[in-house]
Amino acid sequence: MAQGIGLYLSIYRAVKGAGASVPFPGYEHGYHSTHSDTFQDILSKMEIYAALNPEKCGNGAVFNMADGKTVSWSQVWPGLCAHFGLTGEGPGAKSVKMEDFVKEHRDVWTALAKEHGLDEKLIGKQGWRIPTSCWSREVGFAEEIDTVDGYVVSWERMRAARQLPPLK
Repeated sequence: MAQGIGLYLSIYRAVKGAGASVPFPGYEHGYHSTHSDTFQDILSKMEIYAALNPEKCGNGAVFNMADGKTVSWSQVWPGLCAHFGLTGEGPGAKSVKMEDFVKEHRDVWTALAKEHGLDEKLIGKQGWRIPTSCWSREVGFAEEIDTVDGYVVSWERMRAARQLPPLK
């Protein structure tokens, strides 16, 4: 999800400018519904934990993982947008699906990619579907991360890998 949202917000900023308001690209009920995200480092650490604790973790059992407590988009959207120098707001009449906005402004991504030496094809590789974690907690894995912080770390890594443009 970090890649898709990062692409969307990078393009949105390039089109609308720093400081622009970004309506949540979904519905009101989705904006307030709770969900759990999984930051890549938390998932990796759980996999290591399970490998080192087979007596607790069922020696090959399947786990689902999450950052910590459930959150709503209304809690994290403003922080995600702020990282890109944008102002996140709730859904409204100006809300557009991320995929539709990105497709409409694909040329902007091409220009960003050329300007910053990014992977132009990355945008075509992005899946736009957005997909519980209780058992990993029950076996003693307790690590958590703030959801916005997890996204920010992912985006900084994507910038280092030249998958997102730098913030100016």
